[in-house]
Amino acid sequence: MVSESHATCDLPLLEKVRVVGRHCLRGEMPHVLLAIDTMLDDFSAGKKAHEVYKCTGSLRLMQYVAAREPFEEMDPFYRRSQFNRTMEIAAAAGDLKAVKWLVESYKPQQYLTKTVAAAAANGHLHLLQWLFENHYEIGYWGCTEMCGALLNNHSEVVEWLRQHATPHKDSLKKVMEAAAAAGNVKVVEWLFNECHASAEDALWSAQTNKQWQTAKWILENCGISHRTEGCVLHRNSIIRLPLELMQWLIAKYAANLNGCEFEVERCDWRFNEWCREINLRMAHQNEESVWWECHPKTIQLDAP
Repeated sequence: MVSESHATCDLPLLEKVRVVGRHCLRGEMPHVLLAIDTMLDDFSAGKKAHEVYKCTGSLRLMQYVAAREPFEEMDPFYRRSQFNRTMEIAAAAGDLKAVKWLVESYKPQQYLTKTVAAAAANGHLHLLQWLFENHYEIGYWGCTEMCGALLNNHSEVVEWLRQHATPHKDSLKKVMEAAAAAGNVKVVEWLFNECHASAEDALWSAQTNKQWQTAKWILENCGISHRTEGCVLHRNSIIRLPLELMQWLIAKYAANLNGCEFEVERCDWRFNEWCREINLRMAHQNEESVWWECHPKTIQLDAP
């Protein structure tokens, strides 16, 4: 155990050393306590504070090791890198106490490049709010922090970021792609209509991540040029869709689906019957699924 008390010594000491000081020594003898602590300390030599925190998640142990690091003698670039890495680890863990201690102890003068993104990606809204309200000037806001929150489905964080940290123009592309990949139509619509983000890369992102409803919304609402080239599915792609969405896809983009296979549950007789009616070719089947292959020249969409 590492004691948080600093009553008789500037450096944090092991708790057992504090016990010795309280019960076995007369008066304050910090030099004696430090000597005992050094003798009993068999774990901090050669350790870095951020490495210790990453392995243990212990703020007190990080404080103990950090107090013994020659921080001021470090190369300033390495020092900043180490500090940023430790902040990133603490933010990812949602450890507000550690983040507060790090900021208040080291008083960073430059941007914390990954702290906001790490907190957002892991859904730690309380940490984002504290940074925003108390140290806004050192946070990287309006960059791509919303991406991690979107991809990890932290809806509360996404909504808060929408209200407080709208992505900058040069970050819109990545945020839009993340929203499409996550299938978040609400955010895609907001980025397109209010932030004027481009939807073309988002369409690719939605399709490659099988977010078909999102891809459908983009194709129908974003006025993408060359709409007949909007579908990026490749030959031999295997697609599993609801019947209504597959009907829409084939009606709109049959020419782009040559060689694609649609997987349908064997027990869904209505879906399989419709595939037969429009003349899709049964490629193969097993006890659970049937795969129907699309050939635009033989499709009969006017089938009864």
